[in-house]
Amino acid sequence: MVVVGHTFESFYWPENAFDRPYRILNYPYFRLILHGGFLAVTIFFIMSGYVCSIKPLKLMRSGKGDEARKVIVSSAFRRIIRLGAPSITATAISWLMDRFGAFNLAQTLPGHVWLRVFSPPEDVTFTASLRPLLFSFLRTWYYDGRPFTTSRNIYEGIQWTMAVELHGSFIIYLALAVTSTFTPFYRIASFFALIAYSAYCDDDVLANVPFYIGAILADLSLVLSSNQSPPSGPWGKGLGGLLRKHWPIILAVFSLFIGSYPPDSPELSSWSRCLRDIGSRIFPEECCAPNLIR
Repeated sequence: MVVVGHTFESFYWPENAFDRPYRILNYPYFRLILHGGFLAVTIFFIMSGYVCSIKPLKLMRSGKGDEARKVIVSSAFRRIIRLGAPSITATAISWLMDRFGAFNLAQTLPGHVWLRVFSPPEDVTFTASLRPLLFSFLRTWYYDGRPFTTSRNIYEGIQWTMAVELHGSFIIYLALAVTSTFTPFYRIASFFALIAYSAYCDDDVLANVPFYIGAILADLSLVLSSNQSPPSGPWGKGLGGLLRKHWPIILAVFSLFIGSYPPDSPELSSWSRCLRDIGSRIFPEECCAPNLIR
């Protein structure tokens, strides 16, 4: 989805073009075929929260809180290496390609074109490019509260996700360490409280909320899989049993519909106008969450 989304952004149609994509590609779910890059990044952050949480949560549910905290510490150190090594390698490859003129054509495009935005600036000499390369290695990991920016790594602008990924991973490790002695109910409630705080009081939703959601999904998967036999009462039969058995599919369908919300011109379609109106009623005007939802 990210690769297709980047390709589409590179050669997209202006809104007033006579050869705009087929109308079906402007409907929910279908528009993700070409413009699903934003949703794919969010899914990646949710999966990161899930992966960072699943092993410590298993130990916590087994009553091994001390071992869970040791796993959190070791995972935090390994996280830096796992993210840093491929990031530095990709940046070095882009810098080398730039030295051979691989971005010369893109640098001739207008400044608002996606290919030009994510292309490195022109450096006259080899030595003049070494200083920006070194700063790109270091500033890739500096999170300044601005998720969508190419200023941290001028040779690999699409690595804006790395600072958000590292920030969110350590936020999750910290939250897991604090809640390691909590029961699953109170731990999930704590994560929901953190989501509410990030959505209404914080100034950055993307760097926190997807990772909290991933941790909640990890905890829920362990809770629901711990009891293999159907529970008694309304959750064991009828609609309750159906929801318990198929809740991942239902949640995925609902999430893909919300993720289909267009980042530009939502007023042009009735379904996106409906989502915008719902978001306007849920979130206050000064809240940053509507920037992602409406």
